[in-house]
Amino acid sequence: MSKAVDEDAARDFYQAAVDDSRGGRLEEAGVALARAWRAAPNQPRSATGLLQCASRLAMSGLKPASGESTNDRPRAGGLISFVICSVTPSKLERLERDIHRTFAAEPYEIVHIGDAKSLCEGNMRGLQQARGELLVFCHDDIGIINDDFAARLRQQLAQFDLIGLAGTQKLEGPSWHWGGPLNAAARVAFPSRSGEMKASLLGTDVRAMPDAQAVDGVFVAGRRHVFEKVPFDADTFDAC
Repeated sequence: MSKAVDEDAARDFYQAAVDDSRGGRLEEAGVALARAWRAAPNQPRSATGLLQCASRLAMSGLKPASGESTNDRPRAGGLISFVICSVTPSKLERLERDIHRTFAAEPYEIVHIGDAKSLCEGNMRGLQQARGELLVFCHDDIGIINDDFAARLRQQLAQFDLIGLAGTQKLEGPSWHWGGPLNAAARVAFPSRSGEMKASLLGTDVRAMPDAQAVDGVFVAGRRHVFEKVPFDADTFDAC
């Protein structure tokens, strides 16, 4: 699978996005940035701009463009267990505040592993201690932006057994992104000291990735039977 790089088209789309963004037309800017990224996947500025645009739209409370209400979608039921390996109290406390805020009306628990030998070993112990049918394994330095995140998580897990924020359809090395932007998908943003979002983005296709070969551990959620069938391999991966 290959896509031709069209530098001229990418430049035109990017400029249109800049104009739309300055005019406050964030949805139009996002569409133009996605087109620029598809035209030239080797230009990271389009990817960065797209995720920054998406973050601004999400924080503005934008509703889905389709006529379907998110409240009408099926949701996976049951207790949600957050398994978090952390040795930094300040990071853990900040993430716990986000979880308490967004899951206040939901049944959930937080399983903290403070002495993990590796993430795999810690996550495996967390899996054994967790009581939930739905499990979330995540880093301690993430944040939750959307207030409706709990509903989104349950809706996704009603449709898929495993979900994540970053992954690839083609694992070609020790890191999931070695397969390149045309095989990968990632939606991750980092706050800077100025308050702006520094974003990293791979892929512009928002559909599910049924043939995923690897998922990054920054945030992985799924049903219990998935992690019991394919457990964390703490013996092989004893340092990560």
